[in-house]
Amino acid sequence: MTKAQIQLPPKLVPAYTQHYDYIGKHGGRGGAKSYTAHLMAAVEGYARPIRMLFCREFQNSLKESSFAQLVECIESIPWLADSYTIGRDYIRGKNGTECIFSGLARNTGSTKGLTDIDYVVVEEAEDLSQDSIDILDKTIRKDGSTIVFVWNPELRNSPIDKFMRQHPPERSIVIEINHADNPFKSELMERKRLRDKKADPVNYPWIWEGKYRESSETNPFLSYTIEAKEFRNGDVYDPSLMHRVISIDPSACVGADEFVMCEQGRDYGGDTHLIDMYSTNDADLPTRLAKVEEFIRRRRPDFLVIERNTDSIPFIETLDFYLKANDIYIKITDPTAASRGKKETYITNWLQPLFNSNSYYCKLSDKLDIIHTEMYSFSVDRTDNKDDKLDSMTSGVRYLITPDRPEKEYKVSNMNLPSAVQTKLERALSGKRQSTGKSFL
Repeated sequence: MTKAQIQLPPKLVPAYTQHYDYIGKHGGRGGAKSYTAHLMAAVEGYARPIRMLFCREFQNSLKESSFAQLVECIESIPWLADSYTIGRDYIRGKNGTECIFSGLARNTGSTKGLTDIDYVVVEEAEDLSQDSIDILDKTIRKDGSTIVFVWNPELRNSPIDKFMRQHPPERSIVIEINHADNPFKSELMERKRLRDKKADPVNYPWIWEGKYRESSETNPFLSYTIEAKEFRNGDVYDPSLMHRVISIDPSACVGADEFVMCEQGRDYGGDTHLIDMYSTNDADLPTRLAKVEEFIRRRRPDFLVIERNTDSIPFIETLDFYLKANDIYIKITDPTAASRGKKETYITNWLQPLFNSNSYYCKLSDKLDIIHTEMYSFSVDRTDNKDDKLDSMTSGVRYLITPDRPEKEYKVSNMNLPSAVQTKLERALSGKRQSTGKSFL
């Protein structure tokens, strides 16, 4: 009988010589961790008819999935290519193996229904939220099933880092593999590595050596932890006795950009508190407006705080129209009279002193992980920060602890809008038209 042979980097062989419920492969570029994950998935599907799930946190189309990577692996080996049928939008094993491609962030309902999955490959696992990991872990429960996580580490306390490296589950194997562990890497890849080592020494350890992308110089929050603390002299936590505001980061709700609301208060002792938080990156405009209304009616804050800029003005106008139409009259104000300054120093300048003096209190135990994830991923050297929660928190803090209040609250339309605009608004608010708020003002 002819035996098929597969070449793997020696460091990865232990992951496939016996069954594991979880396989974790992390490291920098050039370690073949992603290629081998898809190759061995194809081999599993060749050996027996199974259902395989290839997923990542965000996937808006098949082009953003692992589809092309899996096709490349299958077509690289003749006996694998003969065992699969590849179409424009499907890959099927001739023995009945089924391949499913999905994003996790917006498909939790459909993911929960995938209980009959035998093999899972999770690409770019660094981006996984704790909710996605929990749902995936609870859903994939078939005897003999395996979940393979592949990622380039970025945050020391990211959800996947805690799940697979800090507290690895039973029957798991976690392997770090980098370019030096891959005897099959190309000469071109080696030339690119040497070029990056010389041209970008700051990011080189993260890109190629699998190191965490963090440093105390670029991330001022690495040493801070927000937690529920005992109050001074036995004070009782009572939000009704605080000066409270709801700060909003409207965002465009595109991709990882989030719409965030934070209810924050300042007590008579001068301490600042995070009381409640809501965030979403896929809710439509009517849903967001209704959520603001819910927060106001339940909490009765003193003000709504929204940074006034070109991007936020359409939302402010729309929100003012919506609230007054629902008999809610509340002032919408700027965080402070002064401009907030550069984004890279804005959050640091306002939040770091509070964390440093232990005067910021948080009772939201269910939100601490996602807040800390943003804190530990924050960097003053990058413009791609996923910092919408920190941004919203900062706006509220900025209002609560700054003595110079804006002289005037927003002077918005007060519903004196052109009839055509008002008609479009009414349609949007009734749910007949989806929009971010920009297109109809």
